Amino acid sequence: MESRDILLFVHILAAIAWLGGGLFAAILGARVLASRSGTEMAGYVRHLAWFGGRYFPPLSLVVLAAGIGLVLESPVYGFSDPWVSAGFAGIIGSIVIGIGFLGPRSERVAKLAEEHGPEHPEVRTVTASLLTLARVDLAILVAVVAIMVFKPGA
Repeated sequence: MESRDILLFVHILAAIAWLGGGLFAAILGARVLASRSGTEMAGYVRHLAWFGGRYFPPLSLVVLAAGIGLVLESPVYGFSDPWVSAGFAGIIGSIVIGIGFLGPRSERVAKLAEEHGPEHPEVRTVTASLLTLARVDLAILVAVVAIMVFKPGA
């Protein structure tokens, strides 16, 4: 077994966990939003803020680091290849969305629910915007997987 095989395994496993976690969070979020229960929404977002801050950042960094390692190990592909650049842009974009927007917005919903009660209208509004942004992030991750599989421009 070569180091490339280990890097590829780690890269794919972390990407699966990242994408799967995001898909689960989006599906559960849609269900909670459809329930129209402020209590469920506030609870969901509170748990998501806790879980997301501990689960997604390490996975995203493992995917990024293993991807860099794979390019450095590759005798064929380089950082200038369009599909490699697009993949890194998508990964970095998703990290920025998560750290810069999803995390803080989750904390905002939890704080709003705590201050004004879970049935406050702003809890639903901010939760809905949070879930919309999470879907955009999920679409980016799916696009990155497609880019990694089909390697456009390779």
